[in-house]
Amino acid sequence: MIPIESAKGSGEQARLAYSRSNLVGLCTACHKERHRRLGSATKEEKRRRDRDLIRAYELKWFGEETPGGDSLKPGGGR
Repeated sequence: MIPIESAKGSGEQARLAYSRSNLVGLCTACHKERHRRLGSATKEEKRRRDRDLIRAYELKWFGEETPGGDSLKPGGGR
């Protein structure tokens, strides 16, 4: 089982989301426990995913050049 949100890119996320072999129904407590065991519930992992989402948004809407410079570098535009 691969958590959908850990996939690289929206194409892989869609493939995993609709793959019967990757789907499991979990209650909220079991879902959280699975993320804890996989290490995907840590603050560092959440920050990494957030940075990846921001970068994907910037690339989609602004291309390589982002308004105000590269916001992902320390001391960047935001």
